[in-house]
Amino acid sequence: MVLSGSLVGCFTTAADFQNDAEDFIEQNDELRAALFPDSDAALTTATCAEPPNQDEGTTFPCTATDTTGATWEFEIVITGSSEYEVNVARRPVES
Repeated sequence: MVLSGSLVGCFTTAADFQNDAEDFIEQNDELRAALFPDSDAALTTATCAEPPNQDEGTTFPCTATDTTGATWEFEIVITGSSEYEVNVARRPVES
């Protein structure tokens, strides 16, 4: 599954991608609906690594915890000066 995030304007540092991706994972309603259809579950905390640069094609990892306490892994791909894709790298293992 791939979802895109972007911020109007230009990111000026790699940390801008990191911070925006964390907010996107925690707050985007489309991502929540895609990951948790027919459920009230949501991602509550996201932590992303700062990408090494802002170049198109650069990837950086994120992890997030959902309301059940499960951990999700994401791979973020920078696709433009202020755009990126959010890819689910690993869903939680159900017990």
